[in-house]
Amino acid sequence: ALDNLQQQLGQQAIDIIKIPIVDLRTNTVAARELRALRLRKPDVSERALYAAALNDGRLVELDLAQTRRCIELAAALKSKVPLHLAVFCDTLLSDRFEELALLMVDASRHSALVLSINAAQVPADSATLVHRVAQLQRIGIGIELVDLGADGDSLSAVLALQPDIVRISAELLAHGVVASDRRVRYEYLARMLGAIGCQLIADGVDDERQRAFVMALGIELAIGAAARPA
Repeated sequence: ALDNLQQQLGQQAIDIIKIPIVDLRTNTVAARELRALRLRKPDVSERALYAAALNDGRLVELDLAQTRRCIELAAALKSKVPLHLAVFCDTLLSDRFEELALLMVDASRHSALVLSINAAQVPADSATLVHRVAQLQRIGIGIELVDLGADGDSLSAVLALQPDIVRISAELLAHGVVASDRRVRYEYLARMLGAIGCQLIADGVDDERQRAFVMALGIELAIGAAARPA
C-alpha cells in the first residue's frame, strides 16, 4: 500500500513550506518552521501516506525521507534565524537515530536547528528518548515540544525532556479566549512553563483577540494569521 501511494505521489509531489514564527513585539520573523507536505495530488492525502507507512511498519523510513528533504533545504537556506524541523518520536527511538543526528549536525553548520517533537507522542517510559534528546542538545540542536495542552496533562513530557522551547496548542487557544476553563488552563501552562525557563510559542494566533491574550501572558513568539511579519 505504501509503495503504491509513494509511486502516485512521487518526489515531485513534496512541497516544503516555510512557516514564520513571529516576535509579536516587533512583528519580525524570529524563526521558521520547515514542513514537508505532499500537496500536489489532492486524491492522496499526507494523512493517507503516513497511515499506510504505519500499517506497513515503515513510518520511520518515511519520516526520515521527509526530514532529509527539510534538512537539505535548511542547509541550502543558510538562514539567519533558527529553523524548526518536526520528527516522530518513533524515529528518535529507532535504530536509525545516529543517521538522523548526523544529518542534523551537518545542517546545523549553516543554520541553527530546532527539532520539534509532538508532546502526545512522548511515551510514559521515556528513558531512551530522554537520553537521545540530551545527546542532541549537547551537540547544539534545540529541542521543542509542540501541541502542549491539546489533550490531557503533558507537563510530564516537559519535565522529562527539558525542552528549550514549548509550543502551546492551537486547539487550546482557539477556545481559551472565550471559554473560561480553557483560558485558565492556558494561563496555568504559560505560568508553569515560564517558571521552569522554557521559551514559549503560541500556536494558532489567528485573530487580534488571541494576539492580545497571549501577549498579556508575556508570550512573545507566535504562529498564525494574526502573527504575520510586517
